[in-house]
Amino acid sequence: MKSLSSKSKKELISEETDNHIWLKIDQVLKGDTVSFESKRQTRNGKEIYLHVNYIPHLDQNGKVDSFFASYDDISARKRKENRNTERLTDLKDLLEKQSIEIDHALANSTNFNELFIKSEIENMNLKEELNQKTNDLNYCKDQFLKRELRNDY
Repeated sequence: MKSLSSKSKKELISEETDNHIWLKIDQVLKGDTVSFESKRQTRNGKEIYLHVNYIPHLDQNGKVDSFFASYDDISARKRKENRNTERLTDLKDLLEKQSIEIDHALANSTNFNELFIKSEIENMNLKEELNQKTNDLNYCKDQFLKRELRNDY
């Protein structure tokens, strides 16, 4: 973690900084601890994701005289989340396609019960796979939050 303290706004970040960052700085200078995620671009053009914490530092009179900033590069986690989200979307699309195909098969079939049972089994398998992917994504988020909590202390 890297820390900054006792700096003016202009010293902390450039004038090109997004307006939402200025709002976060204003918030911490009012005495609030601020945490957020931010997508940034490095000087070489690489896109990264940061988890940022701004923590006010109070003087002996209880007024904010500076603040600490810490950040963690969460790009790898965000890439995994994005891949999982894409997979979930693909599975939902597949499930919808399967559902449409099943509807057509049922409408044209004289053997309704057999096709219905097969389609229900297929849908259950897809739903189980979708649930597993959702559980995997939630596990990744939980692990990240646990890591963040450990890092905060």
